[in-house]
Amino acid sequence: MNKDHVKGAVDQASGKIKEQAGKLTGDTSREIGGKAQNIKGKTEEKLGDLKDDAADRSRIERGSDTGNRGV
Repeated sequence: MNKDHVKGAVDQASGKIKEQAGKLTGDTSREIGGKAQNIKGKTEEKLGDLKDDAADRSRIERGSDTGNRGV
């Protein structure tokens, strides 16, 4: 888990709250803003996944993965 995962989760939660508040109050602008923030959070989480995958691949290529020590 990296900072992108955390930031994404926070944005998703905040977005859902804003979206629900917009629905309850009839504030379409807030509802749409909440949906956008939720999507931003999902995108940030995917970015975090990509960064984790890249780091894992880099470790494997360098041979620093515990399964590739050749012992």
